[in-house]
Amino acid sequence: MIIYGFRKRELTIRGLTIGSLLFLLSLLLSLGIANLLWLGIQTLHPEYAYSGFRPHLSDDHLYAIGLMAVPLVVTCCGITLARQKSKALDLAAGALVLWLPVSIAAAILLPMSSYLASWGLLGSSLALWLALASRTGKGDRILSGLGFLASAILVTSLWIPVIYLTFLGSGFMQLNLMVGVAALWIVSMIPILDWITAWNRWLFPAVSTLAAFGFLLTGHILVGRNSPPPLVNSIGYWMDADRTEAYWLAFTGGYRLDAHTTERNLVAFPSEMDQRQLRLLPNPVQRPYTELMPEAPLFSVQTNSAPVLEMDGPRLEVIEAEQVADLRLVKARLTTSLQDRIYILIPEESALLAITVPNNKRTELPLADEGGWMLRFDGMPADGIELRLEFNISVPIRLYLVEQSTGLPSFPGLATQPEPGTMVSPGEYNQCLP
Repeated sequence: MIIYGFRKRELTIRGLTIGSLLFLLSLLLSLGIANLLWLGIQTLHPEYAYSGFRPHLSDDHLYAIGLMAVPLVVTCCGITLARQKSKALDLAAGALVLWLPVSIAAAILLPMSSYLASWGLLGSSLALWLALASRTGKGDRILSGLGFLASAILVTSLWIPVIYLTFLGSGFMQLNLMVGVAALWIVSMIPILDWITAWNRWLFPAVSTLAAFGFLLTGHILVGRNSPPPLVNSIGYWMDADRTEAYWLAFTGGYRLDAHTTERNLVAFPSEMDQRQLRLLPNPVQRPYTELMPEAPLFSVQTNSAPVLEMDGPRLEVIEAEQVADLRLVKARLTTSLQDRIYILIPEESALLAITVPNNKRTELPLADEGGWMLRFDGMPADGIELRLEFNISVPIRLYLVEQSTGLPSFPGLATQPEPGTMVSPGEYNQCLP
C-alpha cells in the first residue's frame, strides 16, 4: 500500500516519518499523563493504595473513562499539530508502518490475540488503498472518509471488549495496560479523527478535554460512596497444623520495606488496635512474621494465642518418587481441609525445574529469582489433585503448604466477626493479611 502511495505521489518520506512519530508520541504521552492523573487520584482517594487486591470502588468506571479519554485528547492535539507539516494520508500510512511490526510480533508471541493487530492493519490498509485510488475522482473526500469510518468501526468492535475486560479484570492495578490498549485503539483511528476534525482543528480536542475532565471530576465526587470502608486494622487467624498451635495476628505499626514490596504495600499499619483486636489480643506479643512462617513477608506482627481448630490442614502425599539422570521426579497428591485456596511455597534452594498440573502439559520453569516459586490453587476439589514435580537431585527438597480462607473462624464465647459492612477482601497471606 505504501509503494502504491509513492507511485501515485501521494505519500512522502517526511510525511511517513511524522505519522510514525505521531503514533509513538501519542502512545507515550498518553501513558505519562494517565499515570500523573492516577497519582493525583490516589492522593484524593487513599483507599486505592490500601491494597492491590482492592482494585475497584463503586462508580470508578468514571475514572476509567476519564483516563481512557486521555489518548483521544493527545491524539487529536497531535493530529492538529502534525497536519501543519504533513498530509492526512501520510499520517495514516505512517501509523501503519509501525502497525506492521506490531502485527508480526503479535502473531509470533501472542497468536491467540494477534487478530487485534492483524485485522486492524488489514482494515486500515484497505481504507488507505480506497483513499489513494479515489484521489483523483469526484467525491473522493466522502468516499475516503467512508472507508476510514468502516475501518474505525471494525477496529472499535475488536478493541472495546478487550479494554472493558482489562478494566473489569484488573482495574487500576494494570493502569498502563488499560491506557496502553486504549491508546493503540485511538491511534489506529488517526485517519477518521483527521477527517472529523478537518473543519475545525481545535474544537474536537477541546471537547474531548472537557469530556475527560468531566468524567474525572464526576468520579471524584461519586467514586467510593457506595463502597464499604477499607479494613484498616486488619486481623487474622494463623494455625500451624504440624505443631497444633494457633494465634491471632494483628498488623499494627511499621512498614513493609523488603525488596519485593510494591508501592501499594508501603502504607503504614495503624499504630493502635481497634476494639475487635483488643478483644482477641488482650496481651499481644510483637514478633517477626517469619517466626510463624519462614516464607512470610518481612514485617512484624502482634500475636496472641488462639484456640486450635480441629482440622488436619493441607497434606502432600508422595505417590511415586524416582531418579532419572540428575532429576528427582515426584508424583504427589495435594489435599486440603479448606477448599478456598492453597499455596505451595518452594524455596529457591529446592531447585524446582518443571511442573505438570491437572489438564495441562509439562511446563519447564526458569531458574527462580530470590524467593523461589509459589503455586496457588483456588477452589480445590474435595478429593485433591495430583501434581508431578521435577527437582534437581543435588539439593534437598523443602515445601511449605499454606491454606487460606476468607474471614475468621468462630469459637464459643468469642466474638470474632466484624461489624456488618466493615470487612473487605483480606488479600493474600503474603501481601498484607494471613
